[in-house]
Amino acid sequence: MGDTSTFLRKITPKTVSEKSGINLLELPRPVQPQKLYDLFGVVTGAALKPGKDGMAPSIQFKGRFQAVTPDGLVFDAGVAFIPVMDSILYATVLDAQKEDAKAQVHIALSIGIVTAPSGKPSATGYEFDVQRLIAQEQSPTDPIAMLRAKAAEQAKQLAGPAAGTPAAAEPPKPAHKHKAA
Repeated sequence: MGDTSTFLRKITPKTVSEKSGINLLELPRPVQPQKLYDLFGVVTGAALKPGKDGMAPSIQFKGRFQAVTPDGLVFDAGVAFIPVMDSILYATVLDAQKEDAKAQVHIALSIGIVTAPSGKPSATGYEFDVQRLIAQEQSPTDPIAMLRAKAAEQAKQLAGPAAGTPAAAEPPKPAHKHKAA
C-alpha cells in the first residue's frame, strides 16, 4: 500500500467508485462482475440512520476505515456504509458492546458488484457482493457455532449405528424444543 491516502467523509461503494473514476449508474449493461475495493476497518460504533426520500434505513458504522481499490488508490474515513452484510455486522457490534461498551470489531472485506440475476428487477443492473478477506474466528460461545455443532451431533445420532456395529440399546432422546428466533 502506498503512503498517500485521500480522506473521505464516508466510505461507500458510490464514494469510492466516483473517486476512482467509475460511475456505477453508467456501467454498460449487462454489468460485468468487478471488485470495487477492499475495506479494512476497526468498528467502534454503529447507528441506524433513517432513509431519505422513501429509501430504506441504512446502518452507519463509525471507527477507522480504509478502502483500497484494485489500482492501488487508498481512501480513509471515520464512517463507512457496508452493503450486504451490514445487518450482520450491526448485530455483531451491538452484541460485543453489550459485554464491553468499548469493544471493537475488526473487518477485512472485499466489496464488489456482480451482474443482477436475469428476471430480477434491478434499476442498476448489478448487486453488491461482499466477501471476507480473512477467516472469521468462531468464539466457543458463539450461538451460531453452538447450533451448528449441536445439529452435526444430532445428525450423527439420527443416522444410527454404522454398518457392522451393534445397535444402541435405547433410541436417542428427542431434542429439546426451543422457540426459533
